[in-house]
Amino acid sequence: MRRIHQSSFRIFSEEETRIMEEIETDLKEITDKFILDMMRTYFELIDRRIVEDKVERKQKGIVIERKNDKREIYTVFGLLQFNRTYFYDKKNQEYCYLLDKVVGLEKYERVSGTVAVNLVEHAGQYSYAKSASNVTGGAISRQTVMKKVHALKGLKKERTSTKRELKVLHIDADEDHVALQDGKKAIVPLISIYEGLERTGKRNKCLNVHHISSYGKEIEELWLEAADWIYDTYEIDALERIYIHGDGALWIKEGLKWLPKAKL
Repeated sequence: MRRIHQSSFRIFSEEETRIMEEIETDLKEITDKFILDMMRTYFELIDRRIVEDKVERKQKGIVIERKNDKREIYTVFGLLQFNRTYFYDKKNQEYCYLLDKVVGLEKYERVSGTVAVNLVEHAGQYSYAKSASNVTGGAISRQTVMKKVHALKGLKKERTSTKRELKVLHIDADEDHVALQDGKKAIVPLISIYEGLERTGKRNKCLNVHHISSYGKEIEELWLEAADWIYDTYEIDALERIYIHGDGALWIKEGLKWLPKAKL
């Protein structure tokens, strides 16, 4: 608390007169940093208490595996960084971070629940990239925004019977020749999403194929459209693998960033 008072005092004690916007920005930086320090201290205090409670841990069969594992999560105050202890639960035969369970942090979660909701609300009006910039200052990727949007939308509405369930999905990534208005031809990336092959006579037919062309789009837009379509069409939890078939060009590898469980 003394540090925040000292920092605030320095701002107002400077000879140069500050305008309202400068004061707001500077004070917000000071208070956000103070809150993050408080949260880090609180989390590490809880972790230390768990470590020191040897009697209860012994009764539950929980032993220390290692200490000072770092975790980061983006909050409404900025990036929170803290250390915690990794335990082994002998009774349940599993490894875990007890601190994460106590404070309600999911495994591999990179943003807090409040930030996730803000991202979803912004994504309804802006692009994923703009939402990431507005809410987190670009601290998280637009892929993370996309995943949050689909995850939270799924929680807010009941799953519809129109979504299809299957274990494997295929994507052919290739280039196609497109005729332009001036008579010239352009080579543009094209992806085809399908559920497998069916033998028809001497040929194989793609099942439920969906084509997406990149004509007039950036490569990221192409894969974003593909990811959105897959999330809206299939039950993601049921999917075990998405196979991307292509020559390994950079634009094809970009799909690995956007699609869950994808393999080239």
